[in-house]
Amino acid sequence: MASIKHLKREIEYVGADLFDAAFYLRGIVKPEQIKDVDLILNRVLEWIDESILRAGHPDGKDNPQLVQAYYRNLRAQMANQVDEMFAEMNEISAASGK
Repeated sequence: MASIKHLKREIEYVGADLFDAAFYLRGIVKPEQIKDVDLILNRVLEWIDESILRAGHPDGKDNPQLVQAYYRNLRAQMANQVDEMFAEMNEISAASGK
């Protein structure tokens, strides 16, 4: 299992990629869609903070099986949230026609 330090670094990399994509999208969408992109940007920043906090505080520190299940669940939830944010950006991009 990877260390907590590596997991936090991975969260930062994925968050930076999400933020970059959303920030780029902000520059190419129609002016009335900028608020929607700003909401996604805020959501990305909140996701990074929340995920890093959750990575540092696993449930059941004394039981390795619980810790592994916690991190497995955390990674699955993070992947779903990232997919949702990218899907929202794709919808906004498609609506803007770019």
